[in-house]
Amino acid sequence: MFPQTRQEGNVAGGHIAGRDVNITTHTAPHNYIDQLYESLKHEVNNSTPQEFIEQLQHFMASPPSQLSRSLADKLSDTNRQDIVETAELAKERAAKKIMRFQTSSAAQEIFAHILGELHTKYVQHVRPLIEAEATRLEIDAAFEEKVVAPVAQSMRPSTLGLSADVVHAFLFFLAGSCHVRWD
Repeated sequence: MFPQTRQEGNVAGGHIAGRDVNITTHTAPHNYIDQLYESLKHEVNNSTPQEFIEQLQHFMASPPSQLSRSLADKLSDTNRQDIVETAELAKERAAKKIMRFQTSSAAQEIFAHILGELHTKYVQHVRPLIEAEATRLEIDAAFEEKVVAPVAQSMRPSTLGLSADVVHAFLFFLAGSCHVRWD
């Protein structure tokens, strides 16, 4: 049996409790991508033409060590002829989106971040499967589950109109510039 505590006539400017008062506050940390989205909001009306940032230029150019093959050739060489048309259209959509926001340094930073995340996840999760000669089904599943889905889930609503479909387009953009391949 618990001893009874009587509290009468108390005047308090805060909590009155017979024991502990637990208060938990969760604050989301401000990460790099959140800061970029904030910058993007402020840049929308104050854009001036400028060059592409270095990180984005890296993904827009093919690595010098890579043989120059078209996206269609890369897909056909790995028995993915069924997605050539879709991939070519998606790659072009990604390029147009990048060009549309070329005057916004925050947008360029966000695009470079997305492309960097896609490339890093590809190198970590898909490239080893390709080297191990995994099946198309295994490779495509890894692309979706380990590369595209996590990056798409990190997107925030913004004037950039980013979605899972756009993330797929950026993946084909990377493939077109030889940063991602299936063989």
